[in-house]
Amino acid sequence: MIQLTAGRDSSVRISYHLLSDVSFANRHAVNILWSKPQEVPLAPEILELQVFATPNQFVYKMISIATPDSKQSEAFIATAALFCIFGSSAKEEKVALRLPAAWKDLWSEYAEAKKNKADGEDRTVLRNLRDMVRRRMEQELEDGVLIQGFKGRGQSKNQTDSDHSDQERAKRQPYGPEYYQNIWMQKCRTQKFQEMLVSQDPDIESVTFLTFQGSRMQLPMWHFRNEVVEIVKKHQVVIICGETGWYAPCSFSFGGIN
Repeated sequence: MIQLTAGRDSSVRISYHLLSDVSFANRHAVNILWSKPQEVPLAPEILELQVFATPNQFVYKMISIATPDSKQSEAFIATAALFCIFGSSAKEEKVALRLPAAWKDLWSEYAEAKKNKADGEDRTVLRNLRDMVRRRMEQELEDGVLIQGFKGRGQSKNQTDSDHSDQERAKRQPYGPEYYQNIWMQKCRTQKFQEMLVSQDPDIESVTFLTFQGSRMQLPMWHFRNEVVEIVKKHQVVIICGETGWYAPCSFSFGGIN
């Protein structure tokens, strides 16, 4: 331990103190005095140690663990102290290679516990970020915001997928007035639509007209007919909203407004 700590401070002083010499319950403490101020390491997650650290002094004590003899106790506290001092630096982790095999295992155990703790914290942060992104996306969808290009980001697409996407985009392209006029003309030529446009001349007393006219007058939308016709005459585009069964198309023929 003296050789390793001397790499940081050649004037470092190390002393061991026997805290308990009971048979099979030996415990030690190590006191490290630096002549040059050192960066105080983070408190390790080693429950069996008590740590006191200042820039010029590090103290490590065994509190909830003991060894059969004093030599093992001294070696244990030395290894634990080395891990606390050098284990947080990737460059200095090679000091474990200079330890005896038995104490390398102890170092590896501490290193694995430290890694698992860091991985758990990373997973928690990642989970929180995912939750934030999901909530943001849900909020944007509720607000009617469309994030262009977000869907499918990071996914590889072959040429077939690209062609399919082009076709989908072409379908979504707005059509000109001629397209919708053509649809209207095709609709007007159907037999059912022509029957709906039966003249309302009171002189016509055909059975077909009376039957159809009587059916239209029973529809809920018929009571609002005059109001809607006046609005249609004033505005180029009118949107009529009603519950299922109101049958607005049967109550009005907007091509000629009856």
